[in-house]
Amino acid sequence: MGNTCPAGLPDYCYSIGPKTRGPVKIYRGDNTLYGVALRESVDALNARHGVDRRTEAAMLGGATKGWDGPWADPAHYDDDGAYIGPEVEENDG
Repeated sequence: MGNTCPAGLPDYCYSIGPKTRGPVKIYRGDNTLYGVALRESVDALNARHGVDRRTEAAMLGGATKGWDGPWADPAHYDDDGAYIGPEVEENDG
């Protein structure tokens, strides 16, 4: 996984961890999802920083699948954060 991030991604955002289904904080360029205890929803925290669901999904994609792939580009997501970008074969090990 590379650390070259697309332009325009925020320094960080909040999301829901794909394995734990708990709230996480994602820092741009970092491949670690940091668990957080929240009193507010992920959407409310992100809205405060101007982060929409497309950008949240791109941050999660970059952290979990590589910052230099199509998953880290908000243009490859719809308004609900669903991936609509090019099909790319994933290497599961």
